[in-house]
Amino acid sequence: MSESSASPTVLVIVGGSIAAVKAPSVLRRLRERGAEVRVIATQAALAFVTDLSLATAAAHEVATDRAWFAPRPDAQHLTLARADAVVV
Repeated sequence: MSESSASPTVLVIVGGSIAAVKAPSVLRRLRERGAEVRVIATQAALAFVTDLSLATAAAHEVATDRAWFAPRPDAQHLTLARADAVVV
């Protein structure tokens, strides 16, 4: 990521596999490179890594199906769609 550009937003979608264990490391590395990181985790992913670990690494709340449908002033599906890149 270029130093001269504005901070890109990267949406990381974490699915339910052993690869989910590596997600916090990926999130931290993206942030170290200057990216604004957002996370969506499936319930299956949360069997491998906690939402607290993901939220801490991303420095933002983790979107899950529980939070997705909760009454809130913003529409998560629209807010998260504004990412510059998506990593699954």
